[in-house]
Amino acid sequence: MGGPANGLKYLADSNLDWGQDLRSLKEWARANRVDFLNVSYFGGDTPWRYFTDKEARQLPPPWSDAHTNGRTELPAGPGVYAISASVLPGQYFAPKYRDYYRQFRDRLPTARAGWSIYIYDLRGGP
Repeated sequence: MGGPANGLKYLADSNLDWGQDLRSLKEWARANRVDFLNVSYFGGDTPWRYFTDKEARQLPPPWSDAHTNGRTELPAGPGVYAISASVLPGQYFAPKYRDYYRQFRDRLPTARAGWSIYIYDLRGGP
């Protein structure tokens, strides 16, 4: 029941996610013919090293009202979402944003890029 596939149940932040899996995310998108991703990323790398603005949209984590436009939950329409393991649980955010990614935490990911980026295919709708 352990191992890296269940890492998020026990670990977060630098124990699991240093932002190391953006390259794997790009490879996954290419292999699965996903033309566009919504990326909520945590780490020292930049998504723009791997994606153009025509291939990805960056969804900043809810560090403040300026990043969320006052929303307390990420509005997820149809699309493919890639969310870093460090932000998914919400433990680093102000209390009003702790459930920002709730609708993703409540579902199984479609796939993972490496062990630290969870991928959710909502192209059929949320």
